[in-house]
Amino acid sequence: MKHPENNVILQIVKTIPNSPGVYKMLGQDRGCLYIGKAKNLKKRINSYTKIKNLNPRIKKMVSMVFSIDITITKTEVEAILLESNLIKKNKPRFNILLRDDKSFPYIVLRKNHKWPQISKHRGKRHSNEEYYGPFASAVAVNKAVSVLQKAFPLRSCTDQILNNRNRPCLEYQIKRCTAPCVNKIAKNKYDQIVKDARNFLKGRTKYIQEKLSEKMIKASSDEDFEAAASYRDRLQALTFIQTNQNINLNSNTEADVIGLYTEGNDACINLTIFRSGQNYGSKNYFFSNIKNMNNELIVEAFILQFYQDNNPPKLIIINTDLNQKELIEKTLSKIKLKTVKIEQPIRGYKKQIILDSFNNSKNALIRKKNEKISNLNLLRKLQEILKIKKQINRIEVFDNSHISGSNQVGAMIVFGKNGFEKNQYRKFNINSKISPGDDYGMMQEVITRRIERLIKDKASKPNLIIIDGGKGQLNVLKNILLKYNINDINYISISKGKDRKPGEEKILNLNGEYIYIDNKSSVFFFIQRLRDESHRFAINFHRSKRIKNLISNPLDQIPGIGVKRKKALLYHFGSAEEAKRAGLVDLERVDGISKVMANTIYNFFHNEK
Repeated sequence: MKHPENNVILQIVKTIPNSPGVYKMLGQDRGCLYIGKAKNLKKRINSYTKIKNLNPRIKKMVSMVFSIDITITKTEVEAILLESNLIKKNKPRFNILLRDDKSFPYIVLRKNHKWPQISKHRGKRHSNEEYYGPFASAVAVNKAVSVLQKAFPLRSCTDQILNNRNRPCLEYQIKRCTAPCVNKIAKNKYDQIVKDARNFLKGRTKYIQEKLSEKMIKASSDEDFEAAASYRDRLQALTFIQTNQNINLNSNTEADVIGLYTEGNDACINLTIFRSGQNYGSKNYFFSNIKNMNNELIVEAFILQFYQDNNPPKLIIINTDLNQKELIEKTLSKIKLKTVKIEQPIRGYKKQIILDSFNNSKNALIRKKNEKISNLNLLRKLQEILKIKKQINRIEVFDNSHISGSNQVGAMIVFGKNGFEKNQYRKFNINSKISPGDDYGMMQEVITRRIERLIKDKASKPNLIIIDGGKGQLNVLKNILLKYNINDINYISISKGKDRKPGEEKILNLNGEYIYIDNKSSVFFFIQRLRDESHRFAINFHRSKRIKNLISNPLDQIPGIGVKRKKALLYHFGSAEEAKRAGLVDLERVDGISKVMANTIYNFFHNEK
């Protein structure tokens, strides 16, 4: 017996050509249900009319289809690229979605700079920089940069700091930098260190180690023991990098290892990155609601979505058969403009590597499921203690941070059944009109902006809001919810105890009454953990903003002020603030500052034209 909803597809399929392309299954409200590609659109869409051959998940999707949009492409490769773009843009309900699409960090070396630096980079690439990676996490790249600085003591500071130093910083004292800012190293020697670092990052590790060893022996025989010790320390750092790789591929091999593990309705993919034969770390990706999906579909969806934003390596190692392997290889090769191969090894060291990746994904999924059970228990207990009728699925926690009213910021963290939802965290720059240190004003702005965003986006509201503060902050929250006629969000506050000691915090309900929760119970520790996470996130945001403001220099904004004049002004006055206070006569006394330039500087600071 045919479902009546199939009539829509039966009618549409008559008008569809036998061409490659992409199709969008649309619901009653034109919402996107599913996006797919096909070598032959007519045959592919016609397959949805054969209800008996469809799995329950696809049957449900077909029953909701009200219309279908198609886009014809010249080739199947074009179709697969378009499908990936559309899935990312529309996030269809019935497609497998890669939810964590944050770009990977790289190590970067500047090309056309007098004093190139080693630093980490995430985001858009620039042609005047060399990139090495990707690394699986910020932790991995930070560790690599730290160790590389010991082996190759290049600067890590910004150009602004480099151009404003008049003496070496601590990095020079601990031998992690050669202080090019104050010419403590000759340009040709610095260039040699840059060249060695570049060769090492490209995989020429043995050559670099042999070279440093020869230099160490020569320095020792010349009784230049300080230089010999420096080469020894750099060799030890390189040895540390080499010995801290668990399993390495052959030298110069560039590969990503994708190990899939499924269990019931959930799946995990472990991605391990190898570049220049070295392990650059791994990352786990979790998928739910994958019942009745085969492993091939999951891996294919992951590969196509992941490499839409990330540069594919020459080799991708998997543990699943792919029927469309050649098509996917062609698609990835078109992205990279080089040949990309996908391999499912059956023996040798590559088989061991994919087996390790599979075991990592298995262990990660088991841990994730156990964490979910623990989280659900905590949410249930919290619901009982707070006497909330509906199940708690989403908690939003708010905190503010500032130092004596400067660099005021707010932050929001989110907790759900899967734990901390970091991709949903939000930062708030506080309006400058709010009085410095006005905690109530800051909380009012942050909560108001959040509520207005929820209303505008028609987004799912949290079941519970937690704020860090006492009755005053709680009243601010209460009044905002009343203003917007919101009565289905529960809220509490956590205030510091008399001596601000952990364990002495007080929990206040929506009426400003204290709720007794045993300070040794799991629920109390859970609330503390939520508060601490919001505090950490707010402080980190405040710190980054404060550092940014500290290193920014108003002298850089003055037309005609370059590196030399800025140095002269800073040397003469000691700071940009003192230069701002200076009169015209004082400015004219600075070396390299003419009367015209003195007027320009004075007018800039005093808003005179």
